[in-house]
Amino acid sequence: LNPHVDRLCLACEMTVSVRGEVTGSRFFEGVMRSAARLTYKESAQLLREERPRGPHAHLKPALGHLEALYEAFARARQRRGAIDFDMPETKIKLDERGKVESVVAVERLVTHKLIEECMIAANVEAAKRLRKARIPSLYRVHEGPDADRIDELVLFLRSFGYKLASPKNVTPKEMNRIIEQVAGRPEAELIETVILRAMSQARYQPKNVGHFGLALGAYAHFTSPIRRYPDLLVHRAIKWANLHSSAKGYRYALDEMTQLGEHCSATERRADDAVRDVAERLKCIFLKDHVGETFDGIVSGVAPFGLFVRLPALQIDGLIHVTALPRDYYHRDAAGTQLKGEHSGTAYRLTEPVSVRLAAVDVAERKVDLVPAELAADSGVRRPG
Repeated sequence: LNPHVDRLCLACEMTVSVRGEVTGSRFFEGVMRSAARLTYKESAQLLREERPRGPHAHLKPALGHLEALYEAFARARQRRGAIDFDMPETKIKLDERGKVESVVAVERLVTHKLIEECMIAANVEAAKRLRKARIPSLYRVHEGPDADRIDELVLFLRSFGYKLASPKNVTPKEMNRIIEQVAGRPEAELIETVILRAMSQARYQPKNVGHFGLALGAYAHFTSPIRRYPDLLVHRAIKWANLHSSAKGYRYALDEMTQLGEHCSATERRADDAVRDVAERLKCIFLKDHVGETFDGIVSGVAPFGLFVRLPALQIDGLIHVTALPRDYYHRDAAGTQLKGEHSGTAYRLTEPVSVRLAAVDVAERKVDLVPAELAADSGVRRPG
């Protein structure tokens, strides 16, 4: 999408009310010409500046309209109760030789949210178009969590003093209420992670069952046909529907679309696993140069054999093995929220801040070994930075 260059596209034109509700839409093939190639950061800066300068200053009014649109969409999202996770992310920077230079936190700007809401709106309209045409295609479906996962979530939330209003009939709005309730608290990231794990995994299939997380009755992936095959299938279906009065003669049958959905879901999971694997390996490579240094962490997991500690600055977990704790017999409580010494009474609890020393890193196994910093106080450990 280079600026000032004609590009063929399939467009979704929407009319949106001040309440953020799409009152009408149409899909058509067209030619687009980008006015400028802006980064998320540049766009956010233009929106912040009262009198912007530079080659893109004239685009501020258009960006301002988009921001107003986002605000309307965001209000509509809040009304319907879509789950709004705000999990921290990191970006790994490499130097010219491909060596990990740093791991930095990614700031989620208003422009990230703006694009996300516009894409969601287009995806919803695409799903509606497919449903109306009754044509075999792929919906992005996300079912609610099953009863067993909800029971586990209820017990976990109870250990922190939170509870679901109706565990037998959990809604996205109820999940979002908990997330809003814990926002800014030490346990916020951990609780969001546990809620996320309680969810079913989103997948592709030709039978529409709605999207629980987004609190939507119909949802499809339409906006990335260059990098996602399901989006390309959606484009093909919409183009067919625009030209024909029925699905008769369409190139894909329902059983074939079912197989494509299963394949795309499997390859998506494989790609996500690969991304996580690469990120963890790169972070471990980065940490290899920092063995012996001290970091601030948070207890993110309690096991009979030790404590898992998250290093927020790097978004990676390490293990303090029970043998690295002060000499004692340690027992995990029934709720799995603390490890307590039998004789000393010393307890290590979930979300508790802890200072740790990086003892060892195994890149191949993606394992990070930690020890409590106070046990290494006399060993000349230096803090990073």
